[in-house]
Amino acid sequence: MKRGWIAGLLIALSLIAGLTEYGYVRASTSMYLSLLDEAQERMSKGEVRDAQSTAERLERRFEGQSGMFNIFMYHSEVGHIASDLSRLKEYARTGDASEFLATASCAKTEIEAIREAKSVRWDNIF
Repeated sequence: MKRGWIAGLLIALSLIAGLTEYGYVRASTSMYLSLLDEAQERMSKGEVRDAQSTAERLERRFEGQSGMFNIFMYHSEVGHIASDLSRLKEYARTGDASEFLATASCAKTEIEAIREAKSVRWDNIF
């Protein structure tokens, strides 16, 4: 009987850990995607300084949370996103709208891929 309780406890702890990870990744990726949308919209409208400040804010937030992301994801994925975000800031500083928008699209695709990989679906469970 003790083994049954221990097994049930381990399953419950695994579910709690998995759902916590899912919630964290989901909330973080939603925030990053909304900031990227905001930066893209501002750059599209020609508001270069506002796009630059949004890109800087986005990079600071990502750097602050990258340690936590390294726990949940492959380091290479986190590294690609970090390099895209640092390039965004530079493209905004130089006013290169086309490169800014292309890099923001790449970063969004990478973040959406992470979100999809961490979603609770049968494909990801098995």
